[in-house]
Amino acid sequence: MAMKDDQKYYLLLDEVQFMPRFKEVLNSLLRISNIDVYVTGSNSKFLSSDIVTEFRGRGDEIRIYPLSFCRVLCGFRMEIMMMLGRNI
Repeated sequence: MAMKDDQKYYLLLDEVQFMPRFKEVLNSLLRISNIDVYVTGSNSKFLSSDIVTEFRGRGDEIRIYPLSFCRVLCGFRMEIMMMLGRNI
């Protein structure tokens, strides 16, 4: 099954665990050949073992961790120094 044309489509779904019946929706989207689905979730319901089992082999898990306060400050410092035209 494909969308109406052969173009590649990208679908980004954020906090999908709040969507009713999201497992069924994701399964139906995964059957569409020319769509890449990217899903985020931060809830323990989303990370439960039945979800991992349900979609095993049909996706990759990418864990993203928040930056430390030190890293954020370092990034802002570099940005400010670049705006001022100074060497870091």
